[in-house]
Amino acid sequence: MRTAAGCLAFAQLSSKTPHVLLPVEFLLAAAGLALVFTTQKPVVITVGAVVAGLGTGPGNGLRADSGSRPA
Repeated sequence: MRTAAGCLAFAQLSSKTPHVLLPVEFLLAAAGLALVFTTQKPVVITVGAVVAGLGTGPGNGLRADSGSRPA
């Protein structure tokens, strides 16, 4: 489910450059991991894992060939 949510969110943001998206992805990953490591409650750990997965999961909008070359 997190992969689907991430794909939908980043599909809408795919027109943005990696220069814009990369900080967003790192922020999501950091926020999710902070939630995981600062609590012992299973519900909060699950939410943190979902948030971290949005930032680090597959289909996150960055491609290796997303440089400034014309399509």
